[in-house]
Amino acid sequence: MDAQCAIGLATYEVLLSLEQAPGAKMTMGELAGIVILSPSGVTRLVDRLEKQGLVARETNAADKRSFYTVLTPAGRAAREKAWPVFRDGIREHFVAGLSDDEADALTNLLLKFVKKGVGTTVHL
Repeated sequence: MDAQCAIGLATYEVLLSLEQAPGAKMTMGELAGIVILSPSGVTRLVDRLEKQGLVARETNAADKRSFYTVLTPAGRAAREKAWPVFRDGIREHFVAGLSDDEADALTNLLLKFVKKGVGTTVHL
């Protein structure tokens, strides 16, 4: 992904998580609970993304000790641009080896997670 769309998987995961969150924002603790990075790794990544203009920080009015990481329009555009590369990678490395019955079973399993509020619906 890095070579084809200039963002890596961890960046994509953060941007997508923010895009799906109410108000396109999350606290660092919420992000750390979702993405596959340590809390310090999330902090370092968000620092880089903020410098690139893909996210911004906003004071949390309910808790002045924390802040929100907010998706910017540039962050949304970068995530949208990366989706075709990400989708093709899923198809090539994950879905292509499945029979139709296996793909249907996997879809049904993943939809259970989506219905529980984990993840999102994607169209492969």
